[in-house]
Amino acid sequence: FLSGEDAANCGVTSRYDFLMAIAPFLNDHLAFAPTPYAPVAPGTAMRPLTNPRHVQAAVYGPGDSYVAHSDNGLDGARAGAAQG
Repeated sequence: FLSGEDAANCGVTSRYDFLMAIAPFLNDHLAFAPTPYAPVAPGTAMRPLTNPRHVQAAVYGPGDSYVAHSDNGLDGARAGAAQG
């Protein structure tokens, strides 16, 4: 997980800034329907979307890319339990 300072040290400041800008942009440009539920802090009724303090980052080798998956460790344990 990277802080803003970590992102700068790794040369990914623009990507970090982009991720951190998504929630404020959506708060400013979306019309949220009224709800009886209170937002989770630090969100507010007027600005319900928030950012984490750190963002998760990954590094891939040449030609590699992210592959959507679930927790492989848990999947293996479940598969083993189902077969045994």
